[in-house]
Amino acid sequence: MARRSRKKAPVRRKNNRYRVSPEVKRQRRRRALVSAAIVTGCLSAVLITSSVFVLGYRYLITTPYLRIKSVEINGCRWLEPDKVKKLTGLHPGQNLMAVNLKKIRKKIEQNPWVAGVVINRVIPDRIVIEITERRPLAMVRLDNNETYLVDTNGYLIVPVSSSDKRSYTNYLVLTRLNHSEVMKKGRIPMEVSEQVKQFISMGEANSSWFKLADIKEMKWSYPGGLTVNFGRPPVVIKLGRGEFPLKFSMLRKVLGEISRRNIGNKIKEIDLRCSPRVYISGKYDNQSKSG
Repeated sequence: MARRSRKKAPVRRKNNRYRVSPEVKRQRRRRALVSAAIVTGCLSAVLITSSVFVLGYRYLITTPYLRIKSVEINGCRWLEPDKVKKLTGLHPGQNLMAVNLKKIRKKIEQNPWVAGVVINRVIPDRIVIEITERRPLAMVRLDNNETYLVDTNGYLIVPVSSSDKRSYTNYLVLTRLNHSEVMKKGRIPMEVSEQVKQFISMGEANSSWFKLADIKEMKWSYPGGLTVNFGRPPVVIKLGRGEFPLKFSMLRKVLGEISRRNIGNKIKEIDLRCSPRVYISGKYDNQSKSG
């Protein structure tokens, strides 16, 4: 018996999912070329721009048109402009754009009289330096007899030697402050500087009858506050802390009464710390009181 032949089932060809049509390949190549062209264009633009900046900067720092002809120093009262100019290291002929203003500012700020500096280039050939100096308030003589000039914020400016004191005769002398405490912070206590500032301001406002030049010494103590030696013969005036408008008003009345009675040479002390009550002591009365 003959074997029955079996028909083989047709083989189904699997689809190749990785096959890409020629059209897709062309699109990919086109996109790659466009991307390459954009990147190349950007790099070229950056290179050209950088070259322009480099060449421009090189031109600016070498052109004779921007050579410094003058250095102007403004705002100096205590400092000498020539000394400030020497600190800068600037000189005619330097290129205006090549100088480092930040370094120059730091050099000037090292001077103890300088509170701030602004430096401007004025094209084509000028540098203008604006100095803000620290304003002196008073002199302070510490408990080790060292004397310093202090500014309106209470910070030490410069030490004052005996030969320098003639230059600062217009400033009051504050005493009895602790040397180590002041030197540690580089300033007198904030409360003290504020009290001294208020007192000097009130003294200047009442200069028609109260002369700051007649004050021989200011003293500060805890908890007593501010005390001044005033007039000739000297009278101790205890002011304490704050309320200076009221205290000056009371002091004016007291000094007027003392002058009217002609007993100025007998008065030793005027205590205003408990204003509006005023305590007066002298030779004629050990503890008389007015208020």
